[in-house]
Amino acid sequence: VSTQSTGIINCEKSCSSFTQGMQPLLYSVHDALSNGSGWQRSGKRICYYKNNFVRKATDDPSRGTSGPQNMYTLTFTVCFPHSNDTCYIAYHYPYSALIPLLNF
Repeated sequence: VSTQSTGIINCEKSCSSFTQGMQPLLYSVHDALSNGSGWQRSGKRICYYKNNFVRKATDDPSRGTSGPQNMYTLTFTVCFPHSNDTCYIAYHYPYSALIPLLNF
């Protein structure tokens, strides 16, 4: 068992679901093979805040004209359940994980 802290910088939204309790997702290959579990919400000490980076004003036709924009950082700590495991972290459930839940 190990714990890792990480950060994702240059997020654009001033509001995030992470400020209201959302957690990142963790997929453990060991758990998937041993008991069939898939993506699980995980993470402690989740923090979303404005950082010191500012995106310059743009005149990009695809994005429209915009003034300077503050950037944000997401930080969190994840506990990896097994040593020598391969784990994946995601912001939200990957589309491939949702396909079996959809009724087409």
